[in-house]
Amino acid sequence: MKKICFLIFMFTLGWGACLDGTYEDSCGNCWLPYCYNTSSHEVLYDLEESECDGATQMWVTPGDPGDPYFNNYCDGTCPDGFMADDCGSCWMSFCYTLFSPGLNGDPAHSAYYDLTQEECNSYGYGYYTPDNASNPYWNSACTIDCNGVVDGGSVIDDCGECVSDLCYNPTTHQTNTDFPCDAGETPLAADSEYNSAWNATCEDCAGVANGGSLVDDCGECISNLCYDPVTHQTNTDFPCDAMEVAVDADSPSNANWNASCDSGDGGDDGDDDDSDSGCASGVYDCQGVCDGTSMLDDCDVCHDGYCYNTSTHQTNTDFPCDAGEMYVAADSSYNSDWNASCDTCVPDCAGLQCGDDGCGGICGTCNENQFCSSGICADSATDCAGVVNGDAVEDDCGDCQQSYCYNYVTHAVNFDADYAC
Repeated sequence: MKKICFLIFMFTLGWGACLDGTYEDSCGNCWLPYCYNTSSHEVLYDLEESECDGATQMWVTPGDPGDPYFNNYCDGTCPDGFMADDCGSCWMSFCYTLFSPGLNGDPAHSAYYDLTQEECNSYGYGYYTPDNASNPYWNSACTIDCNGVVDGGSVIDDCGECVSDLCYNPTTHQTNTDFPCDAGETPLAADSEYNSAWNATCEDCAGVANGGSLVDDCGECISNLCYDPVTHQTNTDFPCDAMEVAVDADSPSNANWNASCDSGDGGDDGDDDDSDSGCASGVYDCQGVCDGTSMLDDCDVCHDGYCYNTSTHQTNTDFPCDAGEMYVAADSSYNSDWNASCDTCVPDCAGLQCGDDGCGGICGTCNENQFCSSGICADSATDCAGVVNGDAVEDDCGDCQQSYCYNYVTHAVNFDADYAC
């Protein structure tokens, strides 16, 4: 029997060259040599040339005169017994031994193409059709987009919709998907900013495509806003004007966010809100101001927003801001006080010889025959294979078994990978 490394026999490779032992025709297909029986017309791939010595047998090298395969399958069709993938590549079912020894002294991870499924299973091997999910080469010669088009340009957008690329006519302003685009048309990628279908179906809680409205903790749909720092008026006429500031729906500067939440104070007005205490929303900022804009920074310090005079460069908290002043939110990148008091990380290696210093660094390294245990270097132990701190163990038969890295494509086993598979 022919010993074949498990790379799964494939006739059209995703690479620009064929595997060793195969022959590439002018269509880009890769073919194996075979033994042909001139009497029964049987084709055998699992024999070596030296084994093809019967009276009615002849060895065929791809491209020999009379070879019916070479240069004859360029249109996506395949010979009998083969399966074409979406890329037009021809594949054959195979019998794979996995970890079991092969036939007639062949090693593990051998593949056979002449065995029937019944014969394969009788040896305890696995029989695989070419479109099996474990076949990494099926459809490897092309890309299938989300619309099922070979080498297509359709992409899933942020709304979970499959959006096609387009051909755009700059004269008629019409689009189509009649690829390739005609002369005078411009190709538009699916995710192009000019493709109106991209993310077009994403709706916020207000039903606005790509809108910024969000549901707050009270279950209310709150819109994002445009804020005018001069008039202190807000609106939802998006996009915001040049002199307006965009305020997110869940921004601390958005007074509508969580404004309708019931605080459960049990006030004497007969309901559970804070209207009797002068705070209808019951929402207080870190300075205790109802619906205030003060916020805690990462250093747990409470900061308020302020008014900034663009002429004098002075700041104040006399809200609302006057004309000529701009409002700076507490967490604005322009607020120099935000996070200003946060301590920097100080490494702590007291009593430690190795390991983490608490700031992303290390306190030292151990000698070659030691390992780090809770910050202290300890002497290493060896496993049954003589590896320091190794994980090899003896099985019930007294044999030393070692961990290994396994490549599921080439099926190579690596015992020297330092566990970095």
